[in-house]
Order: sequence, then structure tokens, then C-alpha cells
Amino acid sequence: MICPVCSKELPDRTAICPGCRADLSKWKPKKETAKAAPAVILQQKEVFMWSSLPGTFGPFFKPLGYTVLVCALLYGAYKGYMAYALRADNAVAAAADQAEDQSAEEKAPDIQLSTAGFAGVYQEYSSRAAALNVPALENGATGYFQAGAGDVDNISFAAMEEAGIIIAEEPLTPEELGRAGQENFVSKCLSGGTTVYLGALPDSNRGRPSCWQLKAGPGAGSPEVKAAGPGAPAEPKWVRAQWLPKLHRWSPWTAEQLIAGAEKFTDKTFATAVLQDEAAGTEALARKLKRQKRKQAAGTDAALLETYKARFRREGALAALDRMRAMTGASPQPVAIPSPAQAQ
Repeated sequence: MICPVCSKELPDRTAICPGCRADLSKWKPKKETAKAAPAVILQQKEVFMWSSLPGTFGPFFKPLGYTVLVCALLYGAYKGYMAYALRADNAVAAAADQAEDQSAEEKAPDIQLSTAGFAGVYQEYSSRAAALNVPALENGATGYFQAGAGDVDNISFAAMEEAGIIIAEEPLTPEELGRAGQENFVSKCLSGGTTVYLGALPDSNRGRPSCWQLKAGPGAGSPEVKAAGPGAPAEPKWVRAQWLPKLHRWSPWTAEQLIAGAEKFTDKTFATAVLQDEAAGTEALARKLKRQKRKQAAGTDAALLETYKARFRREGALAALDRMRAMTGASPQPVAIPSPAQAQ
């Protein structure tokens, strides 16, 4: 044992320490305890939890959010600017188109058909109808007048050829011939680099550098048909049209050719003999109606109007011809046609 006072090693069960004379009977021997085993350290397994994500990446979310917000604002500003620029471009284009249309309208003066000649013929017709107790058909008379004007404004290829005005023709492609039997088109134009087939010649030349009009085929008395023999089909042809600024229209002919052809057409269609025959028909119908004692039969009013058909159409053709001359600045040329009174 060891003395607890002087630490001297002594035999077991010694009562008094010989070195320091300490009474060892009062001291109990110290019990030695077993050394504690080393503690077992358990390592906690890391388990991923969605709830821990904000806490883990929270420091990164805030700057990332600012970055996304800034990008969104920049993208929105870019889109807004592009939309504004597009609207501005469209506005400029629309203004340019409108200015071009207004310029084109200025080149085409609004000259109305003169109804002076029509009024004279209609006065004579209505007086004759009143004397015969027959109603005057004003709408029918106006219709004949408009039809005569249309004969000049939309003069046919046959009328121009009879006037000696011949233009070059172009054949249709095999594809166009196939389409002609299925589609209803009478013209074609180049528009935006492509060929567009239309039901009529367009009213404007904007965006159309070239146009063609479909010619149905040679007339029955033409050399082509006579050479091909009876029953031969007339193949359609293309004729190149040109834009006439003064008349504000596409046409296969020049303005001078149109006026010359219309003059010859009017002179031939409403020749003196034609008007004289019509006036004689009016007198014959008047005598017949005067002999009838009973009420006029149905359709008498239409029969009387029919006897003035050529005279109303003539006035329409002359009015359209005068308007065409006024628009182009051409000098009027006399047409060898008598007045209705002279024709009678």
C-alpha cells in the first residue's frame, strides 16, 4: 500500500507509517475501478428533405431571383420596342400606300357620263308613250343607256379587230389550259414575284408590274377559224395589258387605240340605216296602237321601249366616248351618225 501522507510504499495492513508516523488505520484502501471503455460515436445518416432545400440554397435564391427579374424586364422592354417599331413601320407603309392611292386618284379625274343626249331621246320617248296611253319605262331606258356606255368602256376584241386594231397574242401554257377548264379567270398579273389569276383586270397597278388579259379566241369569220374548218374549237390566247394612267385602267390597247376603235365601233353599230329602221319601227307600232280601240295589251310598254333601244344605246356610247376623250385630252372627232330627229 502507499502512505496517503508521505506516499511511502508500505506493506499491506500497516497501522502506522514509519516515515511520517501517520495513523493509517483511519484510512481505507482505495478501490481501483475498471477503466471505462471508449465511448462509441454514432454517425448520423444524412437524409435529404425537400423542406431543408430553402435553408440549404437560401443564400443563392435571392441574387438568382434578382437576375431573373432583370432578364424578364429586359426581354419585356425588347418585345415592347419591337412591337412599337413594327407598328411604326406599318403606319409608314399604310401612309405610303394611301399617298400612292391618292396620287393615283388625282391622275384619274372623276368625269361623269353626260346625260344631255339621253335626256333629249327620253323626252321624245316619254311624249310618244303618253300620246299612246302607254307608261314610260325610265329604268329600262336608263339600262339601255348604260349598256351603250359599257360597250365603249369595255370594248370587245372583236370590235377592235373590226376597226383594224390588231395586237400580239401569247399562247397559254398546258397547265393554264387545264386550269381554264376548271377555274373562272380572265386575267393574270405578276404580284410579289408570283403569278396571280384573277376574275377581272385589277383596278390598280400598285404591286403589279405586268398583267395579261385572256382573249377567248378568234371570231367565227376570222381566217384562223375558216382555215381550221367548221366545228374547230377556238383556243384562248393571252394578250399583254398596259397601265393607262390617264384612264386609270389596264388595257390591251393604248388610249389612242381605244378612242379610235370606239369611234369606229359607234359609227358602225349605230349607223344611219340602223337608226332609220328603228324610227320606222316606232311609227309602225304607234299606228298599230292607235287602231286598237280596246285597252292596250300587256307588254305594249316594253314593245315601245324596244323601238328606242338603239337610240338610247347610241347616246350611252357617245357619252362614254366623250368621257374617254376628256380624260385623255384627245380632241373630239365627229361621228357620222344623225340625231334621233334626223333619223326619223
